[in-house]
Amino acid sequence: MIGYPWETLKNAQKTLDQAKTLFRRGLADSLQATIVIPYPGTALFKECDNDNLLLTKNWDLYDMRQPVMKSPISPKEQKQLIDSLFKVVWEPKFFTQKTPLHPLF
Repeated sequence: MIGYPWETLKNAQKTLDQAKTLFRRGLADSLQATIVIPYPGTALFKECDNDNLLLTKNWDLYDMRQPVMKSPISPKEQKQLIDSLFKVVWEPKFFTQKTPLHPLF
């Protein structure tokens, strides 16, 4: 997840670099990369609400497609970071190092 209120661009890039390394080495084979959302009822939501870090309380926007809390990383940068991780999965090397779990016949 990307976009915590205390996360710097350097921190986020380091996290994504680690994930990319796992994929490239064949140590991971599934992916979920999203913008972090402070859902109501969670400690993160309470912290963001208390510290005036929420950008909106329009629950329709709490779908992990755009930031809903303040972050040192711009919304555009957050989306670019997430997109960069998904691109690793589409590299030919990722597919060629995978072997089928079950034969077709």
